[in-house]
Amino acid sequence: MGEEIPPTTYKRILNVLVKNGLLKIIHESSGRKPAIYAFSELINIAEGKTVI
Repeated sequence: MGEEIPPTTYKRILNVLVKNGLLKIIHESSGRKPAIYAFSELINIAEGKTVI
């Protein structure tokens, strides 16, 4: 516990997930605001229809 994921690791993982279509970028990062990602397949399953 208390272990953090190094920034290079989580950025690489996010890029792979986006590149392979598992995550979608809802809003790009801007300045100090981080990007917002969505796991659209899971959202669509939970909603029972295509939302994203």
